[in-house]
Amino acid sequence: GKSVFVHPNTADDIVRALAAGADVIADTTPRTLWTDEIVTRARVNGAALIPTLTLWQQTAGPAVAQLRAWREADADVLFGTDYGAVDADPSPEYGFMARGGMNARAILASLTTEPAARFGSPFRDGRLAAGRFADITVLYADPIQSPSGFERVALTISGGNVIYRDPTF
Repeated sequence: GKSVFVHPNTADDIVRALAAGADVIADTTPRTLWTDEIVTRARVNGAALIPTLTLWQQTAGPAVAQLRAWREADADVLFGTDYGAVDADPSPEYGFMARGGMNARAILASLTTEPAARFGSPFRDGRLAAGRFADITVLYADPIQSPSGFERVALTISGGNVIYRDPTF
């Protein structure tokens, strides 16, 4: 009854994890090639990918291609950076995700509605509406115009409390 996350090292790890029913694949594996079987099984199983592309800056091409294949299979993507292994600034991840075929709406969904649908409750669905719980982030720029719009946060509200306010906002 709990979600199962796997942190694979190879494409074979992903194949075995999906065959065993894993729900979330945390990381691409750019040092090994992905077959069509991986992304097809992921879509059929309803598995999600947290691509963590920033981890692979030196080998970003294959990692970005793996995200693109995952998206083309219409499988779910959740946002994540593997913070601790990479810098706290998520900005590079947005750019890599855009290179992997994700427009701003898809990136926004990976940050909001996709994880809410997978892990949330009926009142925590990643949408703003009366009677819903909401954590709100206010951006300086429109990410629909460019994914770099996600990079400058003006204000963050969580549980009704301001937890971050840019001093210039």
